[in-house]
Amino acid sequence: MTEDKPYPKPKKPTQYFNRKALNAIIIVTAILILVFSQMGEWPNSNDENQSPADASQEKDNDITLNANSTPLKATKTVLETLSSVPKTPLSQGRDIDIQNWTNPKGAKVFFVAAPDLPMLDVRVIFDAGAARDDQLPGLAGLTSDMLLEGSANYNVDQIATHFEQLGARISTSAHRDMAIVQLRTLTTDKYLNPALTVFAEIIAKPSFPSSSFARHRKLMLIGLEQEKQSPRSLISKRNFQHLYSNHPYGIPPNGTNESIRALTIEDLKHFHQRYYVAQNVVIALVGDITRQQAETIANQITQEILPGKHAPTIADVVVLDNPVVDHIEHPTQQTHILISTHGITRMDKSYMALYVGNEIFGGSGFSSILNEEIRQDRGLSYSVYSYFSAMRSQGPFTISLQTKTENVNEALKVVRENLTNFIDKGPTQEQLDTAIQNITSSFPLNTASNSSIVSYLGSIGFYSLPLDYLDTFTQKAARVSIDDIKTAFSQVIKPEKMVTITLGHKRKDG
Repeated sequence: MTEDKPYPKPKKPTQYFNRKALNAIIIVTAILILVFSQMGEWPNSNDENQSPADASQEKDNDITLNANSTPLKATKTVLETLSSVPKTPLSQGRDIDIQNWTNPKGAKVFFVAAPDLPMLDVRVIFDAGAARDDQLPGLAGLTSDMLLEGSANYNVDQIATHFEQLGARISTSAHRDMAIVQLRTLTTDKYLNPALTVFAEIIAKPSFPSSSFARHRKLMLIGLEQEKQSPRSLISKRNFQHLYSNHPYGIPPNGTNESIRALTIEDLKHFHQRYYVAQNVVIALVGDITRQQAETIANQITQEILPGKHAPTIADVVVLDNPVVDHIEHPTQQTHILISTHGITRMDKSYMALYVGNEIFGGSGFSSILNEEIRQDRGLSYSVYSYFSAMRSQGPFTISLQTKTENVNEALKVVRENLTNFIDKGPTQEQLDTAIQNITSSFPLNTASNSSIVSYLGSIGFYSLPLDYLDTFTQKAARVSIDDIKTAFSQVIKPEKMVTITLGHKRKDG
């Protein structure tokens, strides 16, 4: 993306290699592939570091095995040699000065100046997620989807063309807690001002055209049909039903066939007028602008929206009194297992202890206890992990894996034994030291880009986290002790009162 010419004219293709050079490159590439395959490792270019501030997003680790295959037992040789690697000192990351204020309309604004690039990232977050759907599941998601379909002065094609010509990017999304509208644009006046003008109009004055409404509603119904073929979707939806029952988090974000068919344009307009209001929004800004410009932009975004009221507080969940065991019959090649219970809110004081503890237990991938016990030592699964989805109310703590149907009982036994043992005894000092080292050394990467910082700002504002959250994250992680982890896990996780769901062919032993 360039400032003066965001969309240069396409050039004619240039031939950079002759045929002999191309053949040589192909041969060298083939040799490299062979070498890496013999080593047993191949560089992964698609790694994603999950932001601790955004841990409410569920991981997608749905890896399937052939029914007749057996997971390989991974060697410990490589891991054992890691202990000889010198530990690096705590990294402080970028110096991030977060400025915060409330604008005249009542919107909370969070701003970080980032003058290195002539770009601006805007993240507008409304407390308007699926937890606000009430009796119409899917309402929040459909409202969010429809924002880009038309506004007071622009139709869907004009909106798309407008941002394309400016070299800007705009998107919307809805989750259980929140609905998000995002913009990335250049900060030169000829790009910034037109982008912000239409961006603000889309938020304040969506038109909800009937033709787009019918199309999106049809797409949602198609998605529900496709979901029936997705093991991950089926087991996740059933899990939330068991965990949250009548709580707002039990509302399926993508709705049901009945609720989607019942939705009307008037429902969307009413939802927008109720929740897309200034008192119910957090605005995060990161980019090459001044504080004065940031104030002007925040005021521009909220100028045409109603002041409104903040959404009511979401009730705490009702904890499980008894364990739940459920099975979903599905024609899969292996059995999917999901074990869960209620976790914590994003504002909980035990968040850091649980975060570090889960890094050791099941969140760190190859070096976690679950991975070592399930995959390396017993070869029961290629993929096993655990995570906390901390949200406005108590989000779930989840353990997920897939295994051959005949190995389900053994896999469940190993998971439960290790969870109980971890709660009782906690990690070893070596495991804790390694986890803290991994967390503190990788954390600066999470704030390396403006887009990641604006995501953090949104979470800090939405969940009322302290302004020094980014500055103190590594120090707080480093102070977590074994006793902190044991106390936090014993208070939150009750192994005898968890939901256990299996999905696959029914086991002969029941």
